[in-house]
Amino acid sequence: MSLFDAYGHAGGALGLLLARGVDSDGWQYSMLAGPAPGPLPILALDPDTHAAVHRAATTGRGWLSGSTPIRRRDVTAANVHGHWPATRGAAVEVLLIAHYDGVGDHPGLRQPAAADNASGVAVVLEAARILAPALPAGVRLVGTVGRVDYQKAPEQWIDALAEVDGDDVWGLWIGDGPLRGRLLARARKRGLADRFRLLGHREDVSELLPALDVFALASRYEGLPCALIEAIGAGVPVVATAVNAVPDVVIPGETGLLVPADRPHLLGRAIGYLLEEPIEAQRMAAAGRARLGEQFTPYTLGAVLDHIYRGRTQWT
Repeated sequence: MSLFDAYGHAGGALGLLLARGVDSDGWQYSMLAGPAPGPLPILALDPDTHAAVHRAATTGRGWLSGSTPIRRRDVTAANVHGHWPATRGAAVEVLLIAHYDGVGDHPGLRQPAAADNASGVAVVLEAARILAPALPAGVRLVGTVGRVDYQKAPEQWIDALAEVDGDDVWGLWIGDGPLRGRLLARARKRGLADRFRLLGHREDVSELLPALDVFALASRYEGLPCALIEAIGAGVPVVATAVNAVPDVVIPGETGLLVPADRPHLLGRAIGYLLEEPIEAQRMAAAGRARLGEQFTPYTLGAVLDHIYRGRTQWT
């Protein structure tokens, strides 16, 4: 019996269950459609499930729970794809694609229902979210953490990264902000689009920091930069601009490197030095972590606050 004959013999049914097996190419029909343009909603089942439902219906033993669309909605066609740069060695290149183009109502056509399409798009987007931070094996990673705004000098940060030699040097910015468009545009302009990742706001910064080979801070001004302290605490070699309280944390040549603000070429040279001299970089990182443990402990902070609240003017 055809679908259209079934419509004529529905006998007041609220919907139709159709048995649809695989076709000659091995495709399994999965159809959920209607009621428009037809008079009833329809659901395609594989033959075994359809037979089990039929037995339950004719014997009165068993039950089936299901749902149908309440209304049909028009959607704008769109294609979504995620693509990652060429991989190295034995790694697998990833290409994900899905489409969302509405409902296929004719059972003779291999058109998935809109729900299936939407699910496919959702899977691609979720996979893109998870895989976007993934980097090829063997890259050297320069990163920073902070709001993408004027204070953090994001465009100068990109310019500094572009000064570093090596196609294996990648950049990672953890954070978001009003200048994200300029940041990404600068990365494209400087030829770094394939070697730069903007992760946005993350709750797992402490887990990401140890993956960095260098932490670079390009700020025009700072208070006491918590992200810099976190990076030092994670044992990451650091280079930063010598603004405000930053020199209280980074001692040049001992616990890290300092450069003047608004000098991205010098920041890039300092980054390159730490990458090319890993033993020296790790020496400074270890010294910075040890000093951090002495200067920025909860006990020390409590003592300083107690000193200030008691009205004393100097701390030694």
